Amino acid sequence: MGRFDQVTPCDNTNHRRADPPAGFCPSCGEVVNPRIPRRQCTQSLHDAARRERSAYCVDCGTQLITDR
Repeated sequence: MGRFDQVTPCDNTNHRRADPPAGFCPSCGEVVNPRIPRRQCTQSLHDAARRERSAYCVDCGTQLITDR
């Protein structure tokens, strides 16, 4: 089974892309591009991502919103 045949917990299109622009899925937090190194984020970056309604940080994978 290849990467594109795997069942994912969400419908985010990053799971189906050959080279997603993010390291982590903003909807479920799974790694979508392991070639992008994990970044050390700041609280202000997480606050901005939360305002955009991302449940997880695309740079470090941290859960940002808990009641979804």
